[in-house]
Amino acid sequence: MGALIFLSPSASRCVPDHQDSSFLIRLLGKCFSVVLLSLSLSGAWAFGVVDDQGDRIDFAAPVERVVSLEPALSEMICALGRCSLLVGVDRYSNWPKSLEKLPNVGSGIDPNVEQIYRLKPQVILSSRSALMKKKLGVMGLKVLEFDMTSLDDIHRMMLTLAPLIGVPAEQAQLVWTDVELGLAQAASKVSPRARGQRVYFEVSSDHYAASQSSYLGELMNRLGLKNVLSGDWGPFPRLNPEFIVAQNPQLIMLGHQEWSDLSSKAAWSHIDAVKSNRVCHFDAEQFDVLSRPGPRVVQAMQSMVQCINSSYSR
Repeated sequence: MGALIFLSPSASRCVPDHQDSSFLIRLLGKCFSVVLLSLSLSGAWAFGVVDDQGDRIDFAAPVERVVSLEPALSEMICALGRCSLLVGVDRYSNWPKSLEKLPNVGSGIDPNVEQIYRLKPQVILSSRSALMKKKLGVMGLKVLEFDMTSLDDIHRMMLTLAPLIGVPAEQAQLVWTDVELGLAQAASKVSPRARGQRVYFEVSSDHYAASQSSYLGELMNRLGLKNVLSGDWGPFPRLNPEFIVAQNPQLIMLGHQEWSDLSSKAAWSHIDAVKSNRVCHFDAEQFDVLSRPGPRVVQAMQSMVQCINSSYSR
């Protein structure tokens, strides 16, 4: 039995030049999600998916019943043209609108295990932080957990999920190519006045922020902005308010719905962005898109460009 290994373009740098195949398989499971395709003696294709926990699950054929506990993964299934495979989604999966008609199975934190079991999914997709494998695995259910914090992760997931749901790799790559073209087009429309400006992007009201290593940080970089928060802190670290003041950003983006008047905070009133009234606020619909590392990152960037250009037109 032979094996074929499909890698995302960004992942090939994980692999040393001279290693035997068994070493490569062990290494690949640690570096990224990888799909292993094996040709059986009967000529039928079978494959295994290694998730971001490093666990491999084998499948005899593409799945036809999927439960998703992560909105970004739900959206990715639909972006790949396989919405019809979803038989249940978490309470936050609301795009496309057709997903709102599917059974609501809770969330990755508090899934309705009994309902999920009744739906008879062939696979359950979840974020790695949900840690649902133990609870659902004892019921004989297959669970794949993935991390998506960067643009490379989004691309990687498209290529990983494609064979699982019966989508040719070429089709998945075309979807990503469209995403890249959309990002380039959106970036070309940002105001030249904003380029090089120091920016702080707060993703929640308790001072969690997007660093340079997050997908939002990567979008800001493509827009020519200078993120005040290094990627060394991790994708979305929680910050001390005094640290934010010390960075003195020239532009602030608030990626959450609840916000107060920053100028009313004595220390924050001295920040350049607040003094210049260059603070972006996003509505609920925009926030939904911005908070999901998935196929709608082009819309996320478009919202950012709109907000930035409005701030620098004053």
